[in-house]
Order: sequence, then C-alpha cells, then structure tokens
Amino acid sequence: MLIRQLAGAFSRPLIPPMYADWGAELQYDGLQWLSLSVGVFVPRNLSAINVEYANGEFNSIIRNLSPESSFGELLASPTLTARIQFWLRTDDHFVNSYVGTSVLRNGGLMMLHTFAGIGLTDRLSLMGEYLISDVQEGFRSRNWTLEITYRPFAWLYPYVRYEQGRTELAYTSGRTTTTFANNLTIGAQWFVLPYLELRPEWRFYDTERFTSTRWNLQVHLFY
Repeated sequence: MLIRQLAGAFSRPLIPPMYADWGAELQYDGLQWLSLSVGVFVPRNLSAINVEYANGEFNSIIRNLSPESSFGELLASPTLTARIQFWLRTDDHFVNSYVGTSVLRNGGLMMLHTFAGIGLTDRLSLMGEYLISDVQEGFRSRNWTLEITYRPFAWLYPYVRYEQGRTELAYTSGRTTTTFANNLTIGAQWFVLPYLELRPEWRFYDTERFTSTRWNLQVHLFY
C-alpha cells in the first residue's frame, strides 16, 4: 500500500516486505477496550535500508550502523516501539470501532502512525491511516489512506481506497524537492469457493512525472 512507501514516480517501500529483527515486546490486553505494547529490537536488518542524505551520500537509514556492525554497536542503538489502541463498540456489537497510534524510533529515524476505523457488523466499514516518517538530514514523508468496504453478499466485498503520499527530500544547498503519488483503487474481495479468493482491482496512479491506469488480479488460497 502507498501509505508505507516513499511516494513518487519511483515509489519504494519505506520498510521492505518480510522485514524482521530480533527483539522483545510486552503486550497488555487486560481490558476489552484497550491494547498496549512496547518493544525493543536489535536493528541489524533495519540498518540495511539505505536512503539518500542531504550531502548526496547513500547511507543506512540508521546512521553509523550497518548489518556488519558488531552486536555491541547494534545494542547501543536499539529500535524502540510503542502502540496504544482503543476498541469502542456498542453493547450489541453492531457498531464496532477502533482508534490508536504507534511509534517506531531509532536515532534520526522516526515513524508515527495514527489509525482509526468504524464499521457496521457484516455490512459496512470505513478505515483510515496517517503516517509521518522522518530521517534527519534525509527526508520527510506524509502519507494517508482512506478505505470503505461494503458487503452486499457473504461472498463479495467491494471496496474503494484512496491514498496520497508526499515525500520531501533535503539537500545541502538548502533547497528541497517534493515527490508525490496519488492512488485510487476500486476492487473487490470475491470468495468464489470457501478457500479461494479472487481480488480484481483497477488503479488510477498519479505522480509528479506520470499518470497511469492499471489492472491487477490477485489470487488468494487459504489452507
């Protein structure tokens, strides 16, 4: 999804798919309406992500670290995470909603994520996300998404999603360059068989360099 990318004509994931690091997380779910978590992680894989800095050099998203850094150096700069989420619903559970925020921080890297959603059980849902990501002397990114899903039948979930991303790149000359992307997706989750889902999508994609339309079909198998 666009919200987790550095938006622009050459969009790329801010955090690559399948990213994982060793660490520990403490979670609390003692109340039906509240979830809390805090975590600390060794940034060996996170430090493998390279970005362009204001001086024109490509370096790790966590400066002075790399996957080849010693374990002691990695421990000295751990990745810290925290999350809070409120679950709000009516007594009959016909209306369900949630709102929350999470943060990831390591040195000059900061990601602040806010999210919310509301739904009528088995009928309609609306959800949105807003993501702020910053790397000191590197870039500033502001992305958001809004999606509505309707359920006319138990086997069909049509949806519409709009996403917008803005990335501001800094340079030593003091000037900045802004790249952007806007994405409109119209699609559906179509459960043709109990363990087979088809997800056709039409996408309108607009950036600072080009505009295009795309068709996409996903096949999901459950087992």
